[in-house]
Amino acid sequence: LRFDGERIEAVHGRSPDDVWMVGAAGLILHWDGRELTELRHRATERRIVGLAWEGAQGWIAASADGLLLRGSLSAGLISVEPAPIKAPDTLVRLPSGELVLQALCDEIVVQRTDGSWRPLPRPDGLDCIKRVGGQSTSELWAAGSNDGVDGKVWRLQGGRWVPVPTKTEEELRFVVARPDGSVWIGGDRVLLTAPRGRPLTAAATHEFDRYKGATVAGDALWIAGDNTEIGSAGLLLRERAGAWTRHDRLTANWLAGVAVTPAGQVWAVGLGGVAARSAEVGFAPTDTGTGATLGHLLAHPSGALLAVGDDGVILQRDPGPAPGSTADHGLPTSD
Repeated sequence: LRFDGERIEAVHGRSPDDVWMVGAAGLILHWDGRELTELRHRATERRIVGLAWEGAQGWIAASADGLLLRGSLSAGLISVEPAPIKAPDTLVRLPSGELVLQALCDEIVVQRTDGSWRPLPRPDGLDCIKRVGGQSTSELWAAGSNDGVDGKVWRLQGGRWVPVPTKTEEELRFVVARPDGSVWIGGDRVLLTAPRGRPLTAAATHEFDRYKGATVAGDALWIAGDNTEIGSAGLLLRERAGAWTRHDRLTANWLAGVAVTPAGQVWAVGLGGVAARSAEVGFAPTDTGTGATLGHLLAHPSGALLAVGDDGVILQRDPGPAPGSTADHGLPTSD
């Protein structure tokens, strides 16, 4: 076991052979007189930066300390291996099926069909890519900064990154593509869109909004974020056929990950482990069983949910009773 500075925060025991220790990142240790054991062991205690489905029920996740974690809905965590880049910041499955792994302001690699990885071009000069997305690696978009100035967007064309004008210097936090070929890029105070074959323009601006994550579900785009007005916090937006629906004050903290189940239920997670889900009327706050910030959420065709976030947390919620029933208690079934 590795003990970093200020790792253990409290120690207490009922006897010399029954001692318990707790600390940072959910650390729980037990000494039984012969062995010091870590309960609820995590493969990493760093942030899980991305999550994607693999095959019928498998999943893959990447951690900030350079690990790829693989598992399945039935077996949980199965394997841990070094990632092809040292410090990933993004892992995303494109609609084409390609898996893209990216290090902040550094390498970008894509997985081949045989499981190997190949590098993608890097932007010239001081360009810093922070998020990538699109239909495929032949229609890839990126958001980031240049020389410390945010609000920069590029498009991968002919093997090189081409700058795309944005008219904003706000930080951009996600890039998603819709089946119609349009690309949506969101961040602080601004939401940008580029319909296929048309320039990138501002689809929405709001003085107090911070758009942090998005998902495409059928013909709808769902966006999770934060409204920084006092008492507002958790925010969800839905765009469908040009019409917008806004849901404010869903949780005490901001939301960053959003997913829609095959049955149409909308879930969102965020800062401090907060969560909300759609109910018969509006949204209901939900207990996730963790205080760690959750940044990514996926819905499986079976109705199962996976959420990942800080401190190496991976949560799974299996399909269960109908929402609102007394047997339905929230998100986690494993950690």
